[in-house]
Amino acid sequence: MRFPDTRGTKKKHILLTVNECKRRKFIELFLRKTSLSSVRRALRNGNLMKPSHRSPDGLTKADKKAMRPQNLLKRDFTAKKQNKKWLTDITQIPCKDGKLYIAPIFDCFGGEIISLAMDTNMRKELCISALEAAFEL
Repeated sequence: MRFPDTRGTKKKHILLTVNECKRRKFIELFLRKTSLSSVRRALRNGNLMKPSHRSPDGLTKADKKAMRPQNLLKRDFTAKKQNKKWLTDITQIPCKDGKLYIAPIFDCFGGEIISLAMDTNMRKELCISALEAAFEL
């Protein structure tokens, strides 16, 4: 079966399912369903998938010339004492009236959030206010 290039993977999956329904008996249809991942894989292998025009959702762009920081944690996110290892990150949340940026500080010992700062921009003051709130405890 040949598909026009204007249809997406989900529409092609529906067409395959309808085509199977015409050829097979009703019981066989339920025994042998074509999964969406199988259709995607077959279309990708046959170069029938349209390229994705989606842009990455990352907030920051890495500087290729900058020196990489040291990996101090080495993926060990546990701590033997409280307040020995803190982790932080900035998360962007889309809202109706704009974007909200949240910077929590996470303690690896108990797995709890020590402090949290929110703002409408991703400036250094967001991280500074989260750290100041954590040190006040």
